[in-house]
Amino acid sequence: MVRCVAVALFCATGGAATAQTIVDESASKIPDPVRAAVLRVVSDKFGDPVGTQFRRLGLMESKTPNSTVVCGQINAKNSYGAYVGFKMFDYIKLEATEVAHFTNFMDLNKIRQSRPDLIEPYIKAGCWP
Repeated sequence: MVRCVAVALFCATGGAATAQTIVDESASKIPDPVRAAVLRVVSDKFGDPVGTQFRRLGLMESKTPNSTVVCGQINAKNSYGAYVGFKMFDYIKLEATEVAHFTNFMDLNKIRQSRPDLIEPYIKAGCWP
């Protein structure tokens, strides 16, 4: 009986190990293979990738051929298990290389004051708060 319960618990928790949450409807704008790569690469940067929450995903225009750029916001848990608040991210794929870059809103607001042209693609893609 104990063995059956242990197996059931293992199977129940194993299925959720790849589930990140998208808390709005923005995912519909991103093709499925790209969305899966974004969720994997970005959430893997955190201690609890399963607990990550995404919102405001947007496909950005790229001037580089054969590249994909997605921006969005991610919320992750700290070491105490509490969510710390959403922050911006960029996902960039150029051929076989995938990179995730994170920025806090204060830095972006400073950039917006001095160089609003750099923030315009985020606003156009729907990632800006």
